[in-house]
This record gives sequence, structure tokens and C-alpha cells, in this order.
Amino acid sequence: MNYSGGVGLGLALGLPIGYITGRTPGGEPMLVEALGAVLLCAGMALWLDVSYLLACITMGITVANTARHHKRPFHAIDHIEWPFMLLFFILAGASLSLPQLQNLGAIGLLYIGTRIGGRALGGAIAMKRIDKSAGEGVELGMSLLPQAGIAIGTALIASQLYPELTDILLPTALGATVIFELLGPPILAHNLKKHSARKKA
Repeated sequence: MNYSGGVGLGLALGLPIGYITGRTPGGEPMLVEALGAVLLCAGMALWLDVSYLLACITMGITVANTARHHKRPFHAIDHIEWPFMLLFFILAGASLSLPQLQNLGAIGLLYIGTRIGGRALGGAIAMKRIDKSAGEGVELGMSLLPQAGIAIGTALIASQLYPELTDILLPTALGATVIFELLGPPILAHNLKKHSARKKA
């Protein structure tokens, strides 16, 4: 599968869509604009045999950074995304085998530990570069622990490309998602309270 082609397709579609969207008569974008853009991108990616995940992500990033003239399409998507996310997680969860999850052991722990360490280190480095406290950077990194769609989507695509690794990739991504979705939001809420208290002090 052509990954660079996916990025190219996302850019090629995202630039004109970012400019056109929201310029319909009356200035009110229709929900069909957003759905049409996603379906067009995914369909063309499958037709061209490029990565549909990278194509759609790249298109979304491009549209978000070029459609500065309004925010309405993004609010429109907010109202319809949850059924698709629910279906996505149900289908992904159906691929999870509990015996496989139990057998992960060191690999699962390594993935979870590496992701936590990467978030903390990345946050600390970012804050130091703008002359802020490394401790605040670690808090920032820990606030980014929740993972969901992209991690699972990447694992699903990797499993298609490397079917011999499916028994490792999917349980690792899905199991870690459960852990991070349970731990991440409370950590985020705690860090937001600390940040708010520091600002008031």
C-alpha cells in the first residue's frame, strides 16, 4: 500500500475542500459537505490503492488549517460522529480475544510504558523549549494519555498488511486503549485542576 500517496491525496483534496467549504449560498455549510468530503477521500484512496487512513487524516488536517473563514463544518460533524465512533469501536472490540490479551505480557507492558514515557518526555522537552517548567511539561504529556481511533485504526491496517502479527498488534492496541481510556480522563481532570489552582495562586 502506498502511504506517501495517501498523504498526497489528502493534500490534493484538502486544499480545495478547505477553500470551498462554507461558501455555499447563504454561507451555511451543509452536513453533506463534510460527509461527502470523507466519503470522496476514502473512496479515491481505495480506488488508487493508497492508505485511506493517512489520506483522511491528512485531508482533515489540511481542511482544519485552510478553512479559517469559518468553523461551522466542524461543529456539524460533532453532531453525527458518535454513531460512527460507536460502530468503529464495536467492530474493533469484536476482534479482541481475551486469551490473546492475557498472553501479551511483556509486549503489552512495554507498549504501555513506552507510550507513557514518550508522552512525559515529549511534554517536558516542549515546555523547556518555551522556557517553562519541565514538571508542567510532564503534566501536559500525561494529559494526552487517552488513545482511541487513530491507534486502533493503525493497528487494524497493520494487521491487514502483516497478518502474521495480528495476534500481537490488535490485542496490544485494544487492550492499551481500554487502559488509557480509563486512566487518561481522571489524570487530565486532575492536571486541569492543578493548572487552574496555579493560575489563581
